[in-house]
Amino acid sequence: MSNIVTTESHRRALRATIDGIGPEVAEMLQSKGIDPRSFAAQIKHNRAAKRSLGAQLRQPTRRVANDIPPPPNAVKASLDRSDVQQQTLLNEIALQAVEDDFISDIVAPIQLVDSDSGRQKVASRTANRAEVDDNLGERGRANRIPSGLTNVDYLCKTYGLESDVNQALAGQHPTLESVAIETRRLATLVNLQQELRVVRSYLFTSTTYNSSNRASLSSGYQWNGGASANPIRDMNTAVAAMTAPGTHVAMSLEVLQAIQENDDLRAILSANHEGLFTADELALYWGIEEAIVNRGQYCAAGSTSMSRILSTTDLAIIHASSDPTMRTFLRQYRVRQGARGMVSTARFDGGEAGIAGFTYPKVAHQTDIVVVDDTYGYFIGNVKR
Repeated sequence: MSNIVTTESHRRALRATIDGIGPEVAEMLQSKGIDPRSFAAQIKHNRAAKRSLGAQLRQPTRRVANDIPPPPNAVKASLDRSDVQQQTLLNEIALQAVEDDFISDIVAPIQLVDSDSGRQKVASRTANRAEVDDNLGERGRANRIPSGLTNVDYLCKTYGLESDVNQALAGQHPTLESVAIETRRLATLVNLQQELRVVRSYLFTSTTYNSSNRASLSSGYQWNGGASANPIRDMNTAVAAMTAPGTHVAMSLEVLQAIQENDDLRAILSANHEGLFTADELALYWGIEEAIVNRGQYCAAGSTSMSRILSTTDLAIIHASSDPTMRTFLRQYRVRQGARGMVSTARFDGGEAGIAGFTYPKVAHQTDIVVVDDTYGYFIGNVKR
């Protein structure tokens, strides 16, 4: 029997997955009391419930709906111009404008709150693992244990944009259709600004992560052709460093294509079929439920060219939970109003009603982006050279 270890024998060993989860990751899950086979089955079940096809350049799944139903037996106190303009429909337009390309409410779940500032209680990360003196004498009282809750403070800021609709274009007022179209466009722009704040300023900013939960690959270690590249080690390090199992891995299309060029990953993940491995196969190997391959673009201020919203060189792994009592990497606290916390209003200006004036639709929200737990994520910079 030969004990010589070669590159090919090492790859063959790493191909021996447990229902799609890599052997080293399976060992990490077991150390946390998680059965890897059950965990893999749950991931596959959740994926099957979300979609029927495994296309990778798809839109990620939103786990919860944040619609706000009207309160029962609600009666308005008066009739004003907003009622004549079907304000209820205009408010719903902000919700309709959410594009599938936007992932901010997936990686940073929205929690609706009743005040623009406050303190929320979430599960403590250390209380259930605390070392305490539990020695109990014959007539002694038991020692008190630390609280199982911790605090998260938020302070919402107000964001919004306004546009205009020239009533001379329609010849009548109110013109619900033209105002609705402009309100949708306006809501898309408002959501885009929030996407840039969440994704660029938090998700793909290394300092958002704990100092032990970020890495930057130097020259020669990038996954798409670096002579010393070792994505298996890099990903294992990331999974081990995270306090909770990752739920999402987010990357741009450019990063996915670069990862697919790595010889080791191709040899391991494409072992059972021809062609390139998929983002889902990459995620499942490390026990991650969903891979977000996002192609969203934006036009920077003062520029006429389009750029990717997600980093074209970096990779982000996070644990995202929409449960308001559970820990998560990021959360958006948004004041409860309008549709999903988005408020649409329209005012008329220009003298008498009719063609001699403008309708000004506005979309706004009050939101704070909070890092709940910086150890619930891992950032790998310079994956692509």
